[in-house]
Amino acid sequence: MAEPKRKPAPRWVPRLIRTVITTVVTAFAAAIALAVLDLYLTGHGHPSIARAWIAWPAVGVHLSRADVLVLLAAGGGGFLQWRRGATRP
Repeated sequence: MAEPKRKPAPRWVPRLIRTVITTVVTAFAAAIALAVLDLYLTGHGHPSIARAWIAWPAVGVHLSRADVLVLLAAGGGGFLQWRRGATRP
């Protein structure tokens, strides 16, 4: 008796998993690096990069420069991984 053919997983599933993992790891690394940079800057008398920079109190948005940099790094890392996954065999 022949076994039923299993439907293969879509090709985008492993690509999506790799992209999510890359995004999370990039955000974590950027957060650690920016925390160390903030400690250095505040320890030498410079203003903190963790102060609110973009504030929209009506909707509860308060983003610092560090928050924006973490979001840009994570988004950029995820985008690059997604694009890189498109060229893989």
